[in-house]
Amino acid sequence: MSNSPAPAARLKMSPLVRIIVVVCGIAAMIAGIIQIKKGVGEIAGAKLDPEVERLMEESDAALAEGNRHILAAAPLLQSALDAVDKDGLAAVRAQQAADLQKAGQLFGNAAEQLHLAARKLNDAAAHKEAGAWKPMFDAKARSYQHYAASKTINQEICRMLLDESLKTIDEVTPKILEAAKRRDEIEAKGNEATAQAKQIADEMKK
Repeated sequence: MSNSPAPAARLKMSPLVRIIVVVCGIAAMIAGIIQIKKGVGEIAGAKLDPEVERLMEESDAALAEGNRHILAAAPLLQSALDAVDKDGLAAVRAQQAADLQKAGQLFGNAAEQLHLAARKLNDAAAHKEAGAWKPMFDAKARSYQHYAASKTINQEICRMLLDESLKTIDEVTPKILEAAKRRDEIEAKGNEATAQAKQIADEMKK
């Protein structure tokens, strides 16, 4: 008979803790979208109209600003969700209300910047000199709109955690899970549009 100790049982993550894993993953994914422009810049003999290039740069700047807000918001929401799981809803509302309010504002700011990034690309796509870049601009703009919508839902989740009309964790959890499901569906559409933009950029380099 072996005297080796039995392996420790793995703790099961609560539904709320699992949600934040997705939230943190989104920030890194959005940062990677910026690399698509670099791929386009490698096209042999490619030269953008100055106005189109300006709109692209303004879009990238808005995207970077939106990503900055996301990177600041995600740890605040993660901390609150971890604390709900560990300390309870009442404790989080008493001790982390300011952080949740800040996270909600940051997610809202991120959504605004992503919408701005999308508008700049839509303007670039509509430009008479957009040429072969138009399909890529269109795909990137769609992705940004989807990601903006997902950040608005993250803002909604922050509000739910602070909503005093939801008295218990059993009342809050299903509402947050439903919101997270909607968010994930929207983000999946954003991922699809991002992949389309990258494919178009890759094909332009051939």
